[in-house]
Amino acid sequence: MSDKKSLQASGHTLRVKLYPNNMPRIQGAYLARTAVESIADIEQIIASIKDKNEFTGDYDDLLSHVKLFLDEAALKLCGGSGVNLGYFSIHPRVGGTFESPEEDLMAKPHPVSFGFRLRKPLKEMSESIILEHAGEADLSGSIDEIADLKTGAVNSTLSPGGPFAILGWKIKITGKDPAVGVYFAAQDNSGREYKAKCLPLETTRHRVDGIVPNLERGLWKIRIRTQYTGAGISNLKKPRTLESGFTISVD
Repeated sequence: MSDKKSLQASGHTLRVKLYPNNMPRIQGAYLARTAVESIADIEQIIASIKDKNEFTGDYDDLLSHVKLFLDEAALKLCGGSGVNLGYFSIHPRVGGTFESPEEDLMAKPHPVSFGFRLRKPLKEMSESIILEHAGEADLSGSIDEIADLKTGAVNSTLSPGGPFAILGWKIKITGKDPAVGVYFAAQDNSGREYKAKCLPLETTRHRVDGIVPNLERGLWKIRIRTQYTGAGISNLKKPRTLESGFTISVD
């Protein structure tokens, strides 16, 4: 683990947007949520380490070692062991309720999930974080991230023909207008955009799952057209459009 003092001295900035607090009996108040711009994957983190000259060895060797470590940590978690990664720890947990101590655990779904616990080094680092105002949130909704469920990449690359998950706010795909759906818009001034196949059962106000179209090599933005209002009463007469503030690449 790197020296804690040097990490704290480097300074950290966290950008946040403000959302109205709709809790009962609370008016005129706002909630702060992080303004997600991107999520660094393993390759990007290692590239950053190399750029800072904090590792003088071979990039591919470090990448291989990190992935080997994470694979082994995942196996430990799936075997019921918690994993302490210094800054935080991960712990397996089982959901659902049980009718008796003798109940067959496989008779009905008891989803396994993993919880994170903050540990002292990261807690101390968090105390030096500087908050930066990113403005009031756009209440029409937002596309915060897209995950390539085939590779695990987030806000970086996509696999044509593979599954994806989009996370955001007020992004539910609803409405009978033929324009409603998820689109991938080319960023080469050609005006090209391709509609994705969505999976309706996985569509909520915060998440949309689907299949990536057969995209060509290049940079793309995500567009969502929906008649969803967020009020749960009726659909809009015409679709509204949301566009991601980030681009993703297809190699």
